[in-house]
Amino acid sequence: MKFIAAILTLFLISLFALPSCTNNVSIEQSMVRVFTDNTTNGNQGILLANGIVVGDGSQVLTVLNYSNYNPDSPITVESASGQTYKAAVIRLDPRTSTTLLSLNNAILKPAALGDTKKIKENTKALLQGWEDTGAVLSFSQLQVLYSGHDDTSDTPFFNIGFTGKELMYSGNYPPGTTITDNKGKVLGLIEAAYSEIMPHPHTTGFPPVIDISNALSLLNPETDNQEWMKGPAFAQVVTSFSMISVPFSRYNDVTSLLNDILGTAANPLPYVPAVLGAPREGICLIAIYPRPVDIENTSGEKAATAKWVCLELNRGAGKPDQLYFGTVPYEVQGGFILNGDTTELGKLLISNW
Repeated sequence: MKFIAAILTLFLISLFALPSCTNNVSIEQSMVRVFTDNTTNGNQGILLANGIVVGDGSQVLTVLNYSNYNPDSPITVESASGQTYKAAVIRLDPRTSTTLLSLNNAILKPAALGDTKKIKENTKALLQGWEDTGAVLSFSQLQVLYSGHDDTSDTPFFNIGFTGKELMYSGNYPPGTTITDNKGKVLGLIEAAYSEIMPHPHTTGFPPVIDISNALSLLNPETDNQEWMKGPAFAQVVTSFSMISVPFSRYNDVTSLLNDILGTAANPLPYVPAVLGAPREGICLIAIYPRPVDIENTSGEKAATAKWVCLELNRGAGKPDQLYFGTVPYEVQGGFILNGDTTELGKLLISNW
């Protein structure tokens, strides 16, 4: 009996000594919270996003919702230990709103990075970050499934799903929340999926995730020369019955045509809605710019300044194309009839339905 008991004891010791597959690694010490700067009144600013420390420990990758934030505005970053640092936007990818920040006098612990190419679909992963419940910020982990990239479109995003054993995604996690493997290696960052201009079209109901390999391209200064750096931070097509994203592979084409059209404002619209909603007719292209842009008339004079624009195209025979704009999320400030040729843009958008 003593021999059997000894063997059982050794077995139990060895069992507990084995690494547990459920012992998920937290990356809290390599994550930060990004706030608006509120040093004038001493209060904590508005939480904008979560972020991860990269590079030499003085850089942060995050995702900012540019519908209500200007990259020239001051921001503060808070580490897991509660230390705060001034931060500045160094570079951003307007196609995904991924943003590279530089921290002042900070050397934090960089996050370990993973590779989605080495992970099979439906592999268990973790959503990690500070959850904003409205009362308190708490760091938490949520079991998810890595559902893979969408093979039918050229995008930097991959999808996540839930195991069924966890609560559904509450939307309380801000953009920049991470998806990691169970060893704590970062696979991607949650997009700013729930824009205050219009809800993001995503078929699964869960926010898309920006692959970390795409986000890391911002560490390369050569990206400053890319054409897409001049475009809007967010663009989508809305009809009276559906919403679809502008194809990632056609981003430059859409942006180029859109920028040309912004110089064709004619007579102001006599009536504009108070808030932006689904178009009553035709299709609507919504674009949000990181920094305000000028809308010009056909004489090249500035007619208005806008943070976001909405073009209503293909409204029907005899009905001119028109443009709404605003500087505050969701609120329509004014509108113009468009004199420019929007045929090519309309064809491009329709061809991708």
